[in-house]
Amino acid sequence: MKFESIDDVACGNTFSVRRLADLIKLVRKYSNPRFTLCLDQHNVYLVNSSKDYDGHPFEDFFDLFYSPSTQPYVTKATWGVGVVYEATHSDDFDYEAMASRDTSTAYRRGSTQKDVLTRFKLSTRVYYIPTAMTQDRRSALETPLVELEYFLLALQDATSSIEAWSQSGLPMLVACTVACGSDPKIFSSAELTQFSHRGISLENISARLTCKSCGRRGPQILPAIYGDTFRSALAHFSGAL
Repeated sequence: MKFESIDDVACGNTFSVRRLADLIKLVRKYSNPRFTLCLDQHNVYLVNSSKDYDGHPFEDFFDLFYSPSTQPYVTKATWGVGVVYEATHSDDFDYEAMASRDTSTAYRRGSTQKDVLTRFKLSTRVYYIPTAMTQDRRSALETPLVELEYFLLALQDATSSIEAWSQSGLPMLVACTVACGSDPKIFSSAELTQFSHRGISLENISARLTCKSCGRRGPQILPAIYGDTFRSALAHFSGAL
């Protein structure tokens, strides 16, 4: 569905296209190839990304799916919603990424194109899953989206620095950014307090640690609250699902 502006309401009465895109960005921030974002065993959110570089303009797609099961890849998602970013030459853009035209088809591998640094801007298009979702159903999405947004914003505040993280009581999970099979490293609140006293920052942790399995640097730093522990880990925040 195409809206006039990214500030137009896409879900319910207040959830705009821009707000939806910001929420999906937050879910991506707290997701990892090996760790799906679970509010509890019956509330699972996962994100998916895809791209279309064979036409004009280049397009990046980001989806947010909800599943009532801890096995979302087995159980069909109850609903999904997604946003689109389009390539632009304007100085008004959201992010830059390396991209090249895809000339492949279902029957033939295309020629290799050189990657070019490309600017992408949030479009006014939103798509819903299932595609035949009614207006009432789209409006009903606002409640779970607001609840998810509330907890992720609280989580973001609680993990904004080593000092804040150590005071939150949330353990830290450091994981490789690729699914290489390595075990994540867990730091307890006590260890994070020691880091804070020693002046170690989140940037320091990311720069110092290297994956033992693949040698990749720059790990993803996440709160260790996946699976059934999400709800209990955020019990100290006001509000409830």
